[in-house]
Amino acid sequence: MLREPGTDGCGAEISTRLAWAPMGSLREIQDTRTSKLWHVGFGEGEGRVHHPQPLASDGRFGELVWNSLCRPGCPRTQKSTCLCLPSSGIKVDDPTPFDVQAEVTLKTNFFATRNVCTELLPIMKPHGRVVIISSLQGLKALENCSEDLQERFRCDALTEGDLVDLMKKFVEDTKNEVHEREGWPDSAYGVSKLGVTVLSRILARQLDEKRKADRILLNACCPGWVKTDMARDQGSRTVEEGAETPVYLALLPPDATEPHGQLIRDKVVQTW
Repeated sequence: MLREPGTDGCGAEISTRLAWAPMGSLREIQDTRTSKLWHVGFGEGEGRVHHPQPLASDGRFGELVWNSLCRPGCPRTQKSTCLCLPSSGIKVDDPTPFDVQAEVTLKTNFFATRNVCTELLPIMKPHGRVVIISSLQGLKALENCSEDLQERFRCDALTEGDLVDLMKKFVEDTKNEVHEREGWPDSAYGVSKLGVTVLSRILARQLDEKRKADRILLNACCPGWVKTDMARDQGSRTVEEGAETPVYLALLPPDATEPHGQLIRDKVVQTW
């Protein structure tokens, strides 16, 4: 499982449940504030912790994945990653200028999640389960976009490169103070989760095109408004309730064929 340190809410609860799952799992903990990455391997409740390593944007993450998971002699070489749960989440709602909010939020919620998937999807084992933590706020952001943007985000022909360009454009438009004129909503968090949800749909299509026989299932899910630090403990759900759907998707049986490429809340596929 992938989650940030210091997140003692949903991410910690999901980690605990999956750590004791029969198949074992891998957790990587990334601190985006100190640029350090921890790898924690789990199997039947037992963990192996690797030393913290610096995480840079120059391809170093790929090297870390190789050294920690794939290199010959690594205890996890024969069991490479069979479960991936990127769970990046920050929500900036203070007086910070909106363009700064947009840049920081997109960097953490969207671009970091994409980077992790880029490195880990190629080493996912057959019947792997990929669960990307998103939010219904992304769907709300989509509804508040201009018709042109809505059409582009919903288009099945949208590529990963196209999506990255759209996310970069949002950040650039906020810096130029033209994001409303360009059809964007006033929610950096919502746009970031919109990007994450659309990314999950694109990645699911890529898996179908390249590795359909491996029957890897990839979905995005919304845990709901959970009582965490980000929600300032005002959420309507406990962390146990918030973890239900992510864990359900992570533990789908090997012969399952769906859901795939969907946004799930309360174990129900949401209309996109």
